[in-house]
Amino acid sequence: MVIWDDVGMVRGAKALKSLSKMLTHPNTKTARGIRKRDGRFTPLIVELMAILEGLLFAIECRCHIFAMENDSINAIAIVNSTCVSSSN
Repeated sequence: MVIWDDVGMVRGAKALKSLSKMLTHPNTKTARGIRKRDGRFTPLIVELMAILEGLLFAIECRCHIFAMENDSINAIAIVNSTCVSSSN
């Protein structure tokens, strides 16, 4: 993932090593209850985990988040619906 500032300069970049650890570790607390019966994650769950990792990375870099990009329409819909309902 990459964090850009408002003029397009890269402020930080990070590989998703921690996400890959979460995906392969069977006892990760965060992962419980969201795996398929065969132990794999759905694509939507993986997209949501990547969004979470991106937000955590932005916080770690002390960046103010103006916008997020993701290619999963369903993940974006979930994030947007959660953000809207939490502001009420």
